Amino acid sequence: MNNCTEHNRLENLICFECNIVGCADCLNKWEHKGHAYQSVSEIQKLGGNSKIHQRVEQLWKSIKLSTYSFESLTRITDDISNHFRQLHDYLILEESKLKIPIKKDLEKIGVDISTQINEMKSLRSIIMQIEKLNNQCSTTNKKEKEDTKSEEEEFQKDGDGNKEETAAEEEESMYSYLSRPSIDTSDMDTLATIINQCDQSSEFFKSDVFKKPHSYGNGYILGEENPKIGNDYSAINGNGDEQSILKSIQQFGDKYQSLKKGKSHINNNSLLKCNFAIRIDAKQVEEIQYNIKKSIDLKSISILTLGQNESSLLSLSDYSLKQVETLRGIHTSHSVVADSRLEHIYVFGGFDINGYQKILAKTLMVSHTAKMDGIDGGEGILACYDGFDHIYLIGGHNYKKQKLKDLDRIDRFNIKSQTFERYSTMNELIKPVFVVYTFATANGYIYMLTMSYAGPYGMVDGYEIWRFNPIIGEKQQTLHMSIKIAEGFSNVYNIYRLLAQPLVCFDQQQDTLYVFIKKHTFKIDINKKTYTKRYNDDTMDLSTVYSPRNIKTVFHRFSSTQSNIFVLGGKTYGNHIYSIEKDKWSSIESKDHCQREMCGAFIDMSGNSDQSFRRGVIQEEEDLSLLKFPKDLKNAKFLLNSEVAILLECRKEFATEGTEFPQTFHKTLAYAERFSRYKNKASIKQVRGVLSKQDLDEFEVACLANLCPENSDEAKSLIVSLKRFQDTQDDTLQAILDELSNLRKFN
Repeated sequence: MNNCTEHNRLENLICFECNIVGCADCLNKWEHKGHAYQSVSEIQKLGGNSKIHQRVEQLWKSIKLSTYSFESLTRITDDISNHFRQLHDYLILEESKLKIPIKKDLEKIGVDISTQINEMKSLRSIIMQIEKLNNQCSTTNKKEKEDTKSEEEEFQKDGDGNKEETAAEEEESMYSYLSRPSIDTSDMDTLATIINQCDQSSEFFKSDVFKKPHSYGNGYILGEENPKIGNDYSAINGNGDEQSILKSIQQFGDKYQSLKKGKSHINNNSLLKCNFAIRIDAKQVEEIQYNIKKSIDLKSISILTLGQNESSLLSLSDYSLKQVETLRGIHTSHSVVADSRLEHIYVFGGFDINGYQKILAKTLMVSHTAKMDGIDGGEGILACYDGFDHIYLIGGHNYKKQKLKDLDRIDRFNIKSQTFERYSTMNELIKPVFVVYTFATANGYIYMLTMSYAGPYGMVDGYEIWRFNPIIGEKQQTLHMSIKIAEGFSNVYNIYRLLAQPLVCFDQQQDTLYVFIKKHTFKIDINKKTYTKRYNDDTMDLSTVYSPRNIKTVFHRFSSTQSNIFVLGGKTYGNHIYSIEKDKWSSIESKDHCQREMCGAFIDMSGNSDQSFRRGVIQEEEDLSLLKFPKDLKNAKFLLNSEVAILLECRKEFATEGTEFPQTFHKTLAYAERFSRYKNKASIKQVRGVLSKQDLDEFEVACLANLCPENSDEAKSLIVSLKRFQDTQDDTLQAILDELSNLRKFN
C-alpha cells in the first residue's frame, strides 16, 4: 500500500460515497462526513454485512426479479403467437371447406377437357393422313410442272436449295403444328388462356397445345398412347394409303366410340356450369375484425387493494404502489366482489356494517351507496359471484347483535334488480364460525370450506367442503368431500387455532383449491375430490402470522404455463408471491406502508395502473379520430345548428312575460340562426333520414350537416373520424355529400 502524500499515513480505507482511497485523516475531513468507508480487513470481518456483500445480494435479487419478468413476458409473447396461430389455422380450415366442392367440379372439368383434347389430337392425325393421301393423288397440270422444274433448276443454279429441301418443306407444311413445343395439359390455367384466344378449331390446331402425334408399331397413328393396344410405339409418318387411314379410324373408334350413330355427344362434365356464387358481407367482415381485436387484449395488470388506511394499485410489472384517492376510507373486511365479467366492484358491509357500495371498475369511482335492505349487515361476510345474476353473501358476524354474533345466513344480491333476498341458512352440521372460505365454479355450484371436528370433545381435525347449486334451485348444502389434516401436525392441541387461520385461494379455470397451513401446501382437485399435500422448507412460514385468515390472497394466471398466488400482508407481514408451477415462495420488495389485515384485494385488468389520477378522477383518453369523447359527452346528443335554433326559438316563444334571458342565450341563438343550413323541420327530417342510413356516428351526422363539406377530402380534413373511409370508399362518401347538397338547394 502507498502512504498518503498529505498525512504520510497508510492509505487503507475507501470512501464508498466519493469512491476515494485515503488514510483515516483524509476520510475524517468534513467533505466525507457521514459517508461510509471501510478497510479491507473490516470488509473481511463484516462478511455478509459489508457494503460489497450487501450490494451483491441486492444485485442478485434484482437479477432474479428481472429473470422472472423476462420469463413472464416470454410466456405472454408465446401465448399471443399461439392465439393468432389458432386463428390462422381456423381460417385455413374454413377456406379449405369452402373450396372442396369447387375443386371437385374443377377436377371433373379438367379431366374432361384433357380427354377431349386427346380425342381432337387423334382426329387431327386422321385428317392429316387424308390430306396427305389427297396430295399424293392430285394431278398437277403440265405448266405447273414446267414452272416448278424451271424454278428448281434456277434454284439449283443459285445454290439456294435442292429437291430434298423442297420435299422437306412440303412435309413441314403438313406437320407445321408438330414442331411447336409441347404444353402440359395439366396446366389448366395456361390451357384455358390458349383456348379463349382461339375462335376456330383450326387456330387451336396451330397452338402450342398439340405436339407431334405418336403411332404404334404397326404404323397406325393416334394422338396419344392407347393402353389397350400397348405402350411400345414409335413416331412414324404412316403409309398414307387408304388402308392405313381406315385402320386409324377403326383404332380411334375402339378408343372413343364417338363416331357411332347417336354416340356423338358431349360428356356430362362439359355441361357443368358454375352454380356457385360468392357473397362477402363487408359488415360481418368488420365485425370479425373487431371481434379478433377484442379476443385478445394486452393491458397492464395490477392488484387493487382496499385497505384500512389507504386504497392502492400494486403494479405487477415493477411492484410499485399508487394510491387511489377516490377509494380512501372504504374498508371491506374481505366482503368484496370483483369479476372481469362485471362492470362494477361490489363492497358489502365492513365499516359501513349495514350498507353496500358499487365502484365503477373503469374509473374506480364510487357510483352508488345504499343499505342492504331485507338482510342482516355485518363484517367478514364471505361474498361470492355465481357467474350469472347473483352475488351470494355467506356467514360473517355482527357484534351489534349480541344474541347473534356469528351469522348462519346465506343471502344473495340480484345484480340486475339491485335487491337483496334471504336465500337459505347453513346446514345444522356447519358452525358459522368454522366457515373460512367460499367460492363458485363455472357449473353454478357454490362451495364452502369449513373446519371439521370429530370425537367426543369435538376436536377439529381437518376441513370439509360443502356445496349447493342455486341454478337448479338447491338451498340445502351437501357434503362434497373431507380433508383430514390433523395427522400432519405434531401439536394437535393447537390444531383449532392453526386450521382456523389458513391462506386459501381458488383457481376457477382448473377448479383447484389451494390451502396453505404453516409450511404445508394442500392442492385440492374439486372435481376429482382428491388432494395432495406438500411440505417445503422454502415455503413461507405462517406460524408467525397472528391471523393469516385475515390476509387477502389473489390468484392470477399470467399465461398457460405461469400462474401465481399473491399474499398481501402489507406493512405488518409483507407481500409475497407463490409460483404454482415452481412450488416456490418469494417476497415482493416494495415499500408498502398500509395495514392490510381484513382488506379486500383483486386483480385489476382495466389498465388503471397506466392512467393518472388527478383530484381523484382518472383522466381517460380522448381521441376524436376514434370517436372517443370526454366523459361529459359520452351520452350527449349531438344536434344540428338548425335544431338548436328551433329549440331556442321555442324556449323564447313559450317563456312567461318578463323573463330575461342571459346574454349567452342570445349569442347562441344568433350563431345557430346564422349558420343554420336548413330552415324548417321537414328539411331537417330529410337530412337525418339520409344520414341515418349510412354507417355514421351521431357526432359525424351533426358535423356533416353543419359544416357541409363539398368533397370527400374536405370532409376527412374537417372530421378526422371519417378518415376510416378508405380511398376506395370515397365514392360512397361523395354520394352522401352530393345528396346533402341537393337538399340544401331545394330547402
